[in-house]
Amino acid sequence: MQLSRRAILAGGWTFGGHVASQLLRFGSNLLMTRLLAPDAFGVMALAFTFLFALNMASDLGVQQVATSSHRGGDPDFLDVIWTLELLRGLAIFLIGLLIAASLPLAAAQGWLEAGSTYAHPDLPLALALIAFSALVTGTNSVKLITKARELMVARVVTLDIGAQLIGLAAMVIWALYAPGVLALAFGSIVAAAAKSLLSHLAVPGHTARVRWDGAVFREILTFGRWIFLSSVLGFLAVSLDKVILGAQLDAALFGVYSIALLLFMAPYEVCNRIVMAVLFPALGEVARTRAQDLARTFYRMRMPIETVAVVAGALLFALGDDIVRLLYDRRYQDAGQALQILSLALPLVGVYASGVVYMVMGKPWVMSALMAPRLAGLAIGLPLLTERYGLPGAAWAVVISHWVSLPLAYGFLWRQGLVSWRGEARWLGSLLGCFALAAALGGGLPGLR
Repeated sequence: MQLSRRAILAGGWTFGGHVASQLLRFGSNLLMTRLLAPDAFGVMALAFTFLFALNMASDLGVQQVATSSHRGGDPDFLDVIWTLELLRGLAIFLIGLLIAASLPLAAAQGWLEAGSTYAHPDLPLALALIAFSALVTGTNSVKLITKARELMVARVVTLDIGAQLIGLAAMVIWALYAPGVLALAFGSIVAAAAKSLLSHLAVPGHTARVRWDGAVFREILTFGRWIFLSSVLGFLAVSLDKVILGAQLDAALFGVYSIALLLFMAPYEVCNRIVMAVLFPALGEVARTRAQDLARTFYRMRMPIETVAVVAGALLFALGDDIVRLLYDRRYQDAGQALQILSLALPLVGVYASGVVYMVMGKPWVMSALMAPRLAGLAIGLPLLTERYGLPGAAWAVVISHWVSLPLAYGFLWRQGLVSWRGEARWLGSLLGCFALAAALGGGLPGLR
């Protein structure tokens, strides 16, 4: 099957699957907010932040290596990858347990701000359970990686949705029996277990076994050291807001922020999933077979991604406050204004998709460089704006951190001869038009009127 057809099919499945996944996640969130108080969501948001940190800090980019390497289909190569992922899951679990055990000790010593989310009594157990889900995830079949490399994602998407449904059912049953933060943690464990089991039983392909090969490990490490740096910076750029706000806000207000972030991340993750599941492997194949077409292919495939991002951002900008008022009870109403502000970061998804171009060109260090200004803006702006303006200030700090890396992103593209000014003019025109209309409908800039 031709690359363009495979990319279209993979994009359709990825987009449809992720939309379905986000709808399920959104529906479960609506249901669980009626069963649980805001502080439960604040505690789980912080627990997942710890898990995300451990995942990113241990990321060697095995998915990216398998996609870009000529040995990506070799069973021996895949065995080593699966072994590394298994060891990684075990390491995350043990470190997570250590952090969970240290939190009560830190609180007893007065090192945690009383009343903050970090000092919440349910956080240690929630973190320990979430860390266990990482151990389960480490047993996922390597078949998921090979299918993604081949742009054959239909069964993988179906598997993801099935596992999510099983986890949701477990979460609701637990919450009905014993409402509390543990219901959310239990659902995550069940979903991870279901995905691992289904990945071995329902996906055809090579069944991996434990294997070690020094040459393969060195290849992964050579590529992965830049992925590791990019992942660490990526975690800080994406999650530093939660790390800081967990210390500045109590669990209930932090839970409200997590609701706004969940609604914002729904379209954001759809676009990013398409970038990594479709754009990255497609560009990888172009780079391997006809590198001269890389820039043209990038802009052609970026157009639908940036269209979705701009339109979704404009809709949330105009209607975010109304959406929250319609869907949530008044305990969560402050999330509406924060959602409107966060929407201003959505249009940048298409531009920052340029990072995958550098990955397929064998220059993953560029990803790390692009993260640095964003991280600096977040580290400086978030404490100051939150202290002065509260939750809206925190949302503005997140948006500003997304925009500060834009000049550097275009600078790298220009140096590689990958800028299409016609493509950028099209993006800018759609951005200004959609958001001008949204501002007129929404009554101006949220948080500044």
